[in-house]
Amino acid sequence: SSDLAMQCGLTYIIEKKDGMLARTLVGGVSTIEIMLSHFIVQLLLVAFLQIVIAFVIMYILFEIPLLGSLWTAFALNVVNSMAGMSLGFLLATFCKDEKYAMLLAMALVFPNFLLAGLIWPIEGLPTVLQGLSPVLPCTLTGEAFRSISLRGFALDHPNVWSGFLSAGAWMALYWSVIVAWHRWGQRKK
Repeated sequence: SSDLAMQCGLTYIIEKKDGMLARTLVGGVSTIEIMLSHFIVQLLLVAFLQIVIAFVIMYILFEIPLLGSLWTAFALNVVNSMAGMSLGFLLATFCKDEKYAMLLAMALVFPNFLLAGLIWPIEGLPTVLQGLSPVLPCTLTGEAFRSISLRGFALDHPNVWSGFLSAGAWMALYWSVIVAWHRWGQRKK
């Protein structure tokens, strides 16, 4: 999801800088419609392909066991990718240049990976950071993916549905800020 965040954000920022966004807005298309079109294209062309490639590498090449449903694991990764793309659009909303968006994305995403238990167990973190970990975007989705893949849990298990719920909640938060900014925040400029 980190690369999707950067790709979506960068595409939108480049359109802003090149003036294509302004020309499209003059044509009557709203900013949210432009973002949603990028979102759908990135999801269908990039995210699905990346997920398929990752699954082939994990489950076929490295022979990591998949004890749960392939489709539930795939759906979780799609929702997580959508949350990552939403973060990219949020960053692009506030950043005027690609380099700032890239730096901000790295500053948000990589510590999230480190503190969410994706690199090493949460129990290995200092106590203060262990308390922070559950509210990070990747913590519950990472646990949900492990629960599906290595424990065989289904969608009705709390570990799994909480991962879907977490990714959906973060996505809703990002889009709420984006929509609010484009509807009301820009009027004050």
